[in-house]
Amino acid sequence: MDASFKDLVRNSWEQPLRPSDPISRVIQKLKRLKVELQVWNKQVFGMIAAKIAGVNQTLAAVQSQVYNLGDSAQLLDREIDATVELNWILKQEQQFFAQKNRASWLKDGDRNTAFFQRLHRIKKARPVAL
Repeated sequence: MDASFKDLVRNSWEQPLRPSDPISRVIQKLKRLKVELQVWNKQVFGMIAAKIAGVNQTLAAVQSQVYNLGDSAQLLDREIDATVELNWILKQEQQFFAQKNRASWLKDGDRNTAFFQRLHRIKKARPVAL
């Protein structure tokens, strides 16, 4: 979990509201938190494909310099940093698709829908290993 997430939720929740009954305050806080989380999500996790492309370009440029100029401590450090960043972003992307798949399954998977039928056909069509 991103460290800024907890701070965002805490700060949003602790902001004062105009006096009203407790249920209305909870509803108002949830609505405000939803908007703030949408903005935060786009800033932290948004445009993953563009981030991957940018880091790949950086990594390719550094590797090209290593190839052309030879090994140096600075270039190797930059290559390691770019590789670590790329791995982190790829892990984010993997988590994003896993969560998206899970949400789709929870929404559609338990019903006898076309989605479920398609999954069943795919599983049934796989060859059985002996």
